[in-house]
Amino acid sequence: MIRAVTAKRAFVIFLRCSPKTNSFAANDAEAAWQQSKGKRKKLVYSVATARWPDANLWQVVRMKLVSYEVQTRLGRFERIGALAHGTIVDLTSAACAFLAESQDANGARKHAEALVPPDMIGFLEGGSSARGLADQAVAYVGARLGSERRPLGPHGEQLTFAESEIRWLAPVPRPPMVRDGILILEHYRLGMGQLLKSEGGYLPEAAKTTPIYWKPSRAAVGGHKAPIQWPKYSKQLDYEFEIGMYIGKRGKNIPVERAWDHVAGYTIFQ
Repeated sequence: MIRAVTAKRAFVIFLRCSPKTNSFAANDAEAAWQQSKGKRKKLVYSVATARWPDANLWQVVRMKLVSYEVQTRLGRFERIGALAHGTIVDLTSAACAFLAESQDANGARKHAEALVPPDMIGFLEGGSSARGLADQAVAYVGARLGSERRPLGPHGEQLTFAESEIRWLAPVPRPPMVRDGILILEHYRLGMGQLLKSEGGYLPEAAKTTPIYWKPSRAAVGGHKAPIQWPKYSKQLDYEFEIGMYIGKRGKNIPVERAWDHVAGYTIFQ
């Protein structure tokens, strides 16, 4: 799962592997939406800063982002959503419904699908523009849930789903690449010592300045609650509780002080 936080110009995403909703802490954002009720037709979201245009309406918003599949009469479709308000908010449909408050429904759909596509990689690549709209769309759905049990979009599309209606996927089901790095050099030294049968361990000088990693298969990414494939030749499966980072912005020779600008989020990695 992904937890996202907007704070002024920063929009940080934390990915988690827990199905618990820890409901969207957007009461203030919902109140801001209600306060803007009379201004909706004039309201234009600020895509550059991912905040309300009116400084008095801006609030810190938290949510968890997920990828999932839904079954329709035309087959299964992959979607992205936010765990919020005790339900799963479909981000693309919610963005369409939000935009349709101030523009033509067909134009709203095209606008929403361009900025908040139903694919996590495409969404992350959208940067602050995508995340700013998603932030407002979730607050918008939260306000509607106050008076509607199952709000629908302008084309009759479902804006929310129960867990029983979807199949969980990994937050980013098909990452372009995966790198498993080593940050604790003592762990690396002892591991290399065991491999090379050296009692004192082994730590090459290059390991102190050069990132150490191996390349897992990106096809091995599993969905939330999906069964783990146990190789038939193995009698025991090992596990490690590690943190994973999603890189959301391209870069090369990145200065340390700008490194966090390239991190899209975090997840549990085993």
